[in-house]
Amino acid sequence: MTQTTVAKPAGAAPAASPDAILQLGFGFWGSKVLLSAVELGVFTALAGTSAELEPLRSRLGLHSRSARDFLDALVALGMLQRQDGRYANTPATEAFLDRAKPAYLGGILEMVNARLFRFWAELTEGLRTGRPQNETKTGGSFFTELYADPARLRAFARAMTALSTGSIVAISEQFPWSGHRTFADIGCAEGGLGVHLARRHPPQRRRPGPARAGAGLRRARQCRGAVGPTKVFGAGWHYDAAASGRKRTAWGNNWVVVGVLVRLPFVAHRMLCLPVLARLWQPRRPGRSKLDLACQFVGLICQRHPDRRVHLVCDAAYAGKALRGLACCA
Repeated sequence: MTQTTVAKPAGAAPAASPDAILQLGFGFWGSKVLLSAVELGVFTALAGTSAELEPLRSRLGLHSRSARDFLDALVALGMLQRQDGRYANTPATEAFLDRAKPAYLGGILEMVNARLFRFWAELTEGLRTGRPQNETKTGGSFFTELYADPARLRAFARAMTALSTGSIVAISEQFPWSGHRTFADIGCAEGGLGVHLARRHPPQRRRPGPARAGAGLRRARQCRGAVGPTKVFGAGWHYDAAASGRKRTAWGNNWVVVGVLVRLPFVAHRMLCLPVLARLWQPRRPGRSKLDLACQFVGLICQRHPDRRVHLVCDAAYAGKALRGLACCA
């Protein structure tokens, strides 16, 4: 066979290739294979072991028509290993995608699969209309919609834990904890920082707070790799609108928080509430009711701005004459 080589002029541009375009255009194929594998628990099923096709297919509940291609696709993507017909995790998927391990990062991938994947499918509409394509698409509030669905709320909390894992490890390892016995985790989600510190620095007492801390603490106690019972300072049973059951109560901390409404140039269409003061409320402590703490906070603000009139907005938990009687309040 004769092969003909065509000489190119010196300095000629290389021939264009569509490979990068096609790879990017079909990129969602590989992404969805990984997301489905996390949802199905493939990496958890293979944690610390290996399995042949049929036992693994049966355990995962996969159809025989698609199982081999699906698992082989994970091998091709570098998410699984296959040797002598047996599938196993890679070192990375063994460490980070096994739900039983404390370093599990699949929470964020679970949320990507359940929420973000379908939202991004509507990107073109969002670009044309300028309207959000998430839960607020129909005019609702993101967090109202989120807290109305306990399963979705748990998935969101797991995702936040996964995103925070790197920071949690860095805070635990690099901060000099030996001189401290307590700490406060503001917006603790599942309590991942408290659990990690309980393993690395057992004497620590944690104060998770504010905003739904009770649900986070329950999860934190059962969190992957938690060691024994740990004391939660100031915890008790409190009303929680996001809790299930008739009583709507949850175990955890309850914080009194005061915020000020501010206008920011990059959010011109609405005002934002910026928290400025917060204190842990502990039940059955005389002179320390939620109303007492709120009055102290408002008094501090009035002292700081004696020439300003403060317009106060609060919920029914702070109803009473004490706040209305403050001279600086309208």
